[in-house]
Amino acid sequence: MVKILLFSDLHLRVNDSLGVIRDGENSRLQDKRKTLKQITDIAIKEQVDLVCDLGDTYDSINPSDKLRLLYAEGFQGLNDVSLDGMSACIPNIKFIRVLGNHETDGKVGAGEDTAIWTYRNGYNVIVRPQRQVLNNLEILFIPEVSNDKVIEALEKYPDALVLGHFGIQGADYGTGKKDESGILLKHIVNRKQPVRLGHYHKRQRHYIGAICRANFGDKDITTGVTVMTFDDANKLIDEKYIEVEDRSLIEIKFHEESSQEKRIENLITAVTNMAKDAIIKLRYYGSSEWFQSQDVKSTVKQYYDIGASKVIVDFNMLNSEVKELEEVDTNFNFKDLISKKAQEDKQDESIGLKYLNKASEL
Repeated sequence: MVKILLFSDLHLRVNDSLGVIRDGENSRLQDKRKTLKQITDIAIKEQVDLVCDLGDTYDSINPSDKLRLLYAEGFQGLNDVSLDGMSACIPNIKFIRVLGNHETDGKVGAGEDTAIWTYRNGYNVIVRPQRQVLNNLEILFIPEVSNDKVIEALEKYPDALVLGHFGIQGADYGTGKKDESGILLKHIVNRKQPVRLGHYHKRQRHYIGAICRANFGDKDITTGVTVMTFDDANKLIDEKYIEVEDRSLIEIKFHEESSQEKRIENLITAVTNMAKDAIIKLRYYGSSEWFQSQDVKSTVKQYYDIGASKVIVDFNMLNSEVKELEEVDTNFNFKDLISKKAQEDKQDESIGLKYLNKASEL
């Protein structure tokens, strides 16, 4: 029997716009340490044979040593914890990481499997399509490569379980938009074994979904791992999804046409029970004059007072682009800021909106 734990799309980054600096570090990195601990705990509890990261571990092609170390340390528990809590037994868990589209560069992983990574049972970074056998189960790992190479590997190993990171036409980005550039579905529908992939954060057919939320496009997704169990005949006999906790993303919209006082009162009441530790985005839709009249700083303060981890504000002027202000000083007057900057550049205040994103610098 073979048990495999799958997760994907961790998106480690030093500067994360969803986080705040606490104790000299972005709070989302602290969150992701907890995520790695949850994955480790599940792997040990489920007594899996393989933990496989299906890509986009990092958010760039050349992650810092700090991020690599954070990732490596996150799985050291697989070395140190015995199954029964008493013996010196080390879980015989193999670990494999598949490169995703955010990290397709030979530099990635260069230090992890040497100086930084000390995992006893081996740590492989898959940088090109590769076939391996685990307890007689044939597995084809496919990282982010061209569609031609994906199809070539699929045709070469038609009976293998496929674990990878690539697009399939028709897959949902999570926003309703469909993949139009991936491989055709016909290349995988009649395979003997399943195809399980990272890449798209929304959990759907073939895609296991993200282990954590990377941006507000992920606000409605669930986060977790997939555990697959194969019998001695290499037949899939069980597949389950185990949710992993991550900070909630809550988006609240304010429209000029709505009754302001009643709207804010209702919204504060509605999210009080779910806003603690959440990351909240306040989205304003209306005219420049209307936005300047809003007591934004008081609204932001109310959400911090009920325990929000971070509050982000953006303004969408009708028929214009969104202006996002990630850090809001609750003691600063937005109208004064616009007036000040407009006067400095000898511009009319009505076009001073471009300065909103400068507030965090003052």
